[in-house]
Amino acid sequence: MSTVLWANVLHDGTLSCNEEDLLWLLKFSKDLDKISAKLGQPPFSELFDHTDMQVNMDVTELPDGMEDTRELMIRDGVWVPLEAAADRLRALLDHLRSAQPRLGTLRDRRADVEEELDMALRFVEQYRRGGARFNFAVVG
Repeated sequence: MSTVLWANVLHDGTLSCNEEDLLWLLKFSKDLDKISAKLGQPPFSELFDHTDMQVNMDVTELPDGMEDTRELMIRDGVWVPLEAAADRLRALLDHLRSAQPRLGTLRDRRADVEEELDMALRFVEQYRRGGARFNFAVVG
């Protein structure tokens, strides 16, 4: 299994995850960080939560009484207000569609990145309610 991102929304202590493997967003996260900077946005990678990866690599242990990494991520994870995350995803997607930068050296993967950004944005849009938060869990 390769390392991928999963989009998550947290609202009132309930975690919703699309569980779609977003490989290209992770692979091109440095490029997306650079584009975010050009757009005056915080780095794309600041949306990443490494809780699952840290537990799976034995860097962090689950506290007593916790059954899985989702519980720890809910309690201690990296979370961004949903509206801010949606705005950042939309800005990146709009930029990729209008400027059409090449992503990848051997093969241009911009369309793959656009597809995954669009998928994440559509997932986020389902949960637009006050107080909801968002992250991309790094899983693998």
